Amino acid sequence: MLNDVLMRGMLGQAFANVPEEERSRILSIIKENPELFIGIGKAVEERVKKGEDKMAAVQAVMLESKDELMKVLGETSK
Repeated sequence: MLNDVLMRGMLGQAFANVPEEERSRILSIIKENPELFIGIGKAVEERVKKGEDKMAAVQAVMLESKDELMKVLGETSK
């Protein structure tokens, strides 16, 4: 319950201009696949610690995780 509130708060800040329905969908995807998103977060954090720009790190990690992300997104759109 608390995690859900925290996630909604973070999503609210990060996706302020995204409709609530879409934010709920994103939250659902994250809740169903926490290992994937924890791994992505850790990989981004490691790159930033090594001096890489945060946005560049996010883009690189997302590209590296593209197959897993597409699988997760494909499953939720059905």
